[in-house]
Amino acid sequence: MLDKNNPLMDYLFKSHVDKYLLKIDTRLELARKLLKSLPDFTMDVSYEIVSSVIPFLSNLLPNDTIKLTKQGVCIRLDFKNIKLSSKKVEDSAINENPYRKNFSIILRDGSDYEKE
Repeated sequence: MLDKNNPLMDYLFKSHVDKYLLKIDTRLELARKLLKSLPDFTMDVSYEIVSSVIPFLSNLLPNDTIKLTKQGVCIRLDFKNIKLSSKKVEDSAINENPYRKNFSIILRDGSDYEKE
């Protein structure tokens, strides 16, 4: 039976983690170089899910415009999350749905920060 303090298991685990972190660092550096080579841009992507089988179901299905902005090596993704509730659809208009929340995901280059 393996002991929790087995030095071999500890070594193998740390070795695996080190290899995994090295792989992530390599991929991040490649992504950073790719982002630097691309010009800055803003892109809007609209989508709408439609159901022709059940007509009123289209009012409940999500539709949104996702805004993707790239500036330098930073990326910002803006979108809305639709939280369905037990309220009736008639209680709120689709465009003024109180259950739609704005979200942003911001990815920044971490090389400006000190490593501890």
